[in-house]
Amino acid sequence: MADGFRMDNLIFYNIIDQAMDLINSSDSDSLSEDSSDEELLLLDDEQERIKVQKVNNYFHTISVMHDKTFQSHFRLTRGSFEVVRRAVGPILESNNNNNNGGHPNVPLEKAILSTVWLLGNQDSFREVSNLFNLSPSTVHKLFYDVCGALCNMINEHLHWPNQAEFQNIRREFNEFRGPNGFPDVICAVDGMHIEIPAPKDDAMSYYNRKGFHSILLQGMCDAKCKFIDIFVGWPGATHDARMWRESPIGQALAENPTLIPEGAHILGDSAYTLTPYLLTPFRDNGHLSQRQKFYNKKLSSKRIVIEQAFGRLRCRFRRLKYLNMSLMNEMKIVVIAACVLHNICIRCNDEIDLSDDEPENDENRNEDNAICEAGNDKRNRIADILWTNRRYE
Repeated sequence: MADGFRMDNLIFYNIIDQAMDLINSSDSDSLSEDSSDEELLLLDDEQERIKVQKVNNYFHTISVMHDKTFQSHFRLTRGSFEVVRRAVGPILESNNNNNNGGHPNVPLEKAILSTVWLLGNQDSFREVSNLFNLSPSTVHKLFYDVCGALCNMINEHLHWPNQAEFQNIRREFNEFRGPNGFPDVICAVDGMHIEIPAPKDDAMSYYNRKGFHSILLQGMCDAKCKFIDIFVGWPGATHDARMWRESPIGQALAENPTLIPEGAHILGDSAYTLTPYLLTPFRDNGHLSQRQKFYNKKLSSKRIVIEQAFGRLRCRFRRLKYLNMSLMNEMKIVVIAACVLHNICIRCNDEIDLSDDEPENDENRNEDNAICEAGNDKRNRIADILWTNRRYE
């Protein structure tokens, strides 16, 4: 089944290839080619240059850091970092050999750690260059080289499940909220706003209902909050239902619902259109029955995993709280790279403190939600089952 859905991966690669071409061609324009170990600053009032010293020996202290200190600095455990290092290394080495990227004079560990630091914080390239004793232009180039390498790993770490994987996901969802929870769930879907500066062109299309400019990340995750599909880059004013319809996975499922196991379904909030393979809550018009309210409660208790996934992603990679960039292709590269790292961390049981993140709450959106008769029948059958089984909880 999954073999029939390779076009999503091809679209990912087209986005990545086009974006990396633009990034590489714009390196010389975005930052000066300063390769010295000390940054020269020009004081406007005195018209003289002074030398700003780099932070001494920070990189060399990393190897002796306590594991908890390492994780607090880089938002990854050493185990997760080692997985990334082994996977990214061959890709960057191949790029170096083909003169397509990388920086042969910078240790691999330093390239990855500086990138992870940038993803995990809101620091500028200049600030990170001082920390790692590199020039800003080198940090800039390494950042997009490493992010591009992570994007090239997407088939391994973020892909549409096969039949065996779906069976495991289905079982994990059944265990997630107990045996009498919402049945036959294989993933949850939602959208996340990533704040950006106001674009120069068509800024109003990016101005969302929350009152800021953003791009959208559509994510689908399993019971462990691991992403199985993402779609990124649409303007923030776009409705979730439209982004779903236009996404590769949304179109693929509309044409071929057998991409998910028979009888299984995706959970979405009330913004999405109800279908037999994508179940949504009953719209609360103030007159819901107890049975319908109980169904909504059960659906929400499992759909929350996608909100938790977004919370973990944004809390670990704080750069996604405000993506201070101007080129859309660069934004997509960074978001995809962060999602791949997110999945690697989950696979490595790498937990993150979510205390500084506030989940988005879009439960009360009032957009029109078309009713599919077959989807409504299925929703009512499940509501009946849940209502009947409530006494056994």
